[in-house]
Amino acid sequence: MAKIEVIEIPLANIKADPEWNSRSGDHKAQEVETGESGQTFSDLVASIKAKGLDRPVEVMPLDPKKPDSGKYFLISGFRRYSATTQIAEETQNKNPTIMAIVRNVSMAEARRINLAENIQSNVKASDMAWGLLALEDEYKKAGQPTTAEGLAAEVGKHQTHVSLLLRIMHEVKSAITKQWRNLPLQIGLREMAALAKLDKAEQDAAWKTLLDRKQSVEKSDPRKAKVENLKKRAEKVGELIGTLERVGYIETHFEFDSESIAVLVDLPEGLTKKQVESIVKACENGYERGTEEPEAEEPEAEEDAAE
Repeated sequence: MAKIEVIEIPLANIKADPEWNSRSGDHKAQEVETGESGQTFSDLVASIKAKGLDRPVEVMPLDPKKPDSGKYFLISGFRRYSATTQIAEETQNKNPTIMAIVRNVSMAEARRINLAENIQSNVKASDMAWGLLALEDEYKKAGQPTTAEGLAAEVGKHQTHVSLLLRIMHEVKSAITKQWRNLPLQIGLREMAALAKLDKAEQDAAWKTLLDRKQSVEKSDPRKAKVENLKKRAEKVGELIGTLERVGYIETHFEFDSESIAVLVDLPEGLTKKQVESIVKACENGYERGTEEPEAEEPEAEEDAAE
C-alpha cells in the first residue's frame, strides 16, 4: 500500500496545473453548484473563512525521484486550493499554507484520484470524458492497457456510461471534443454520440450545424423553460419504464440516480444540483405512475327494460 501522510504545506511549494485537472474552467469564476454539498465557489470561500478547510487537498512529490524535496504537484482539491489562495490574497497573508495528504503514487493513480473526486462533484460529461481518456493514456504509457470495464470500476461509474464517453473521445475529432469541453453551450451525450457515428470528414460540417442550432436555442429558450421541458421528458421516460416493467416486458428495478437519468433523458451540461434533482424526481413520479395497475372500468348499467 502506498505511503500516506498529512502535512501542512506552503501554497508556494505546490504546483497546481489547471490544464491537468479533469475539471475544466476557472474555479474562481464558477458560481454553479458543485460537490455533494451543492456549494458555489463563493460558498466554499466563506466556509473556509469561518470553519477552516473541511478536508485536505491531495498532492504527490513534484519530482518522484526527489520525494523529500518539499515541492509537490496538486492531485485533487483544486477548488479548495483556489479558495485558500483567494483568502490569502484577501487577508494579505504572505506565507499561506494548506493541509495536504501526500501520496507517493504513479501518474496514472494520480489521474484516477483526480477524476474520482471530480466525478463526485457533479463534473460535466465532457470533463469526465476527457479525464477518462487521459487516464486510459496514462495506463498505456505505463504498459498497463485497460478496458472500459476496468476504468468504470476504477472511478465508480457504470460501464455503459464509460464506454459511451470513451467512444466519443476516440471517434470524434480532437478539435471538436476540445470545443465540446470548453464551450459554454450545452451539448448532450446523444448529440456527441451521433457525431461519433459519422466519418471524420463529415464531422466538421455536422458540428457547425449543431453549434448554430444550439446558439439559436440558447438565445430564445430561457433556462427555466429548458428545465421544465427536461422534467416533462424525464416523466415520460419514467412512465414508459414503469409500464414496461408492470406488463412484464422487461425485468428491472430502476435506480433513480443522476447518472442514469442523464443518459436516458440526455441531460445537458451546466445544470445545478437542485435542477438535476427535480428532473430525477419527475422521472421517479412517472415511473410510479407507470407501475400502477390501471383501475378497472365499471360496466355500464343496462338500460331499464321498463323504460
